[in-house]
Order: sequence, then structure tokens, then C-alpha cells
Amino acid sequence: MATRTDVLTVAASQLGVTEDPPGSNRVRYWPEVGQPIGSTSGWAWCAAFVTWVLLQVGVDLRKPVPWPYQCQRIMLWARATGRWKTSDPTPGDLVLYCWDGSGRAAHIGIHERIVDGLYQAIEGNTSPTNVGSQSNGGGVYRRIRSRTVILGWVDMAGMLEAAPAPTPAPVTSAPVYPGQLTRRGSVGPRVRTIQQRLKDRGWRITVDGVYGPATEAVIRAFQREKRLGVDGVVGPRTWAALWTTPITR
Repeated sequence: MATRTDVLTVAASQLGVTEDPPGSNRVRYWPEVGQPIGSTSGWAWCAAFVTWVLLQVGVDLRKPVPWPYQCQRIMLWARATGRWKTSDPTPGDLVLYCWDGSGRAAHIGIHERIVDGLYQAIEGNTSPTNVGSQSNGGGVYRRIRSRTVILGWVDMAGMLEAAPAPTPAPVTSAPVYPGQLTRRGSVGPRVRTIQQRLKDRGWRITVDGVYGPATEAVIRAFQREKRLGVDGVVGPRTWAALWTTPITR
């Protein structure tokens, strides 16, 4: 079954996504969640981001929440159904913010953890720092905020456990290992094969046959995800994992 970890993994995969063009509120999430109005531009999308993330793990927030594209509606639904809490958040809970003390929900994110008394979350349509709009900032960022701006959390217990797990991709056989390490500075068809395989698995990477810093960074992230030794070098184990481990992106 889908878990809180699944939700956080999907949310983290979107870090750095921004509006195109800047300031337009046009992002990939609107067409996929089906905003129930004629235009998909001009609307702040923090709640659409949360709705989209949940959809990826099989939780359709549009069914229990009337028009879940406004933070206030999500908060009112949580309060009416006993899901609202003001302490002890669990990773994967939804977190709602208010900036002006009015008590009205103005922004939403997905809670990750508590860090030195502050609260870390992944949020859509915010700014990367406290400079700029916090609820219409145009990007997906990891933010750490104080308790004073948090109204509370939506307890996702039950909803996540009831979500169908994503169907794992079939495991395939790896091609024959080329017999030499591939690392930063390597070039040629072997590098291109690695890059193409990463791209096929859903990683953002340029297939150019050059093993530069960007390719090394993706390999390190892949190794970390698959719990391999993280060294940025493609040896026999990493080569095999590129083809034989489940695709999760």
C-alpha cells in the first residue's frame, strides 16, 4: 500500500519546478488535477500541487473535499471530519499556514519533519527564501518555518494506508557490464548508454555522452536512492542496478 514515504518521495521529486512563464501560475499540475474552471492560468497552485502529489500515490483528494484548490476548503474539511490537529504532525500530513493572524488558511504544504523546533515541509507555489511571496512564489521548494505561522495539520492516517500502491515496473536484465569504471571525465557511447538509461527511468539528464558534474550528481542521487555506495562512479553494482532495480520515478 502507498505510504507516507511514497508521498514525500513524489513531492521531493518536484523540488525546483517553477512556473512557465514566471509569474503566470502555469504549471504541469493544473491540467493533471483538472481545475474545474475554464482557465488554468492566474490561480495560485499550492493546493493543486498537494492534490497532484496525492494523486500520484492513489489518493484522490477531489473526492472527499469539495473543490480542493483552496487551502481554506481543505482546512474546513479536515475540521469537519476529525482530521484536524494542532500538534504532533507526522511526516506526510498536510500543513496549513496563515501569515496575517486572521486564522484563514493562505498556504499549504506537505510536512516532512521537525528541525530544532521548526517545521520543515515541501511546498508548491512558494519562494525559496523569506524574500518574495510565500503563498504565490512560483516554485516548489523545501521550507522550514516557525510554529507561529502554522494553523495546524491534516492527519492523513487511513487515507494513505487505503491508497493502492503504484504498480512496480517490471525488472529487466542488465546488458553486459563494459568492464571498466565510468566516472567524471569519461566520454563516448558507454556514457551515453548510462545517461539514456537514467532518462528512461525518469531522471532529468542530458544525453550527450559526456560524464560531467551533472551526470555525476544524478548517479549519486540514484545510488543513494538504491542504497548503493555513493561515489558517483558507475561500477558493476551501479551498472546492474540501472536495469534491475524497480523504477520509482
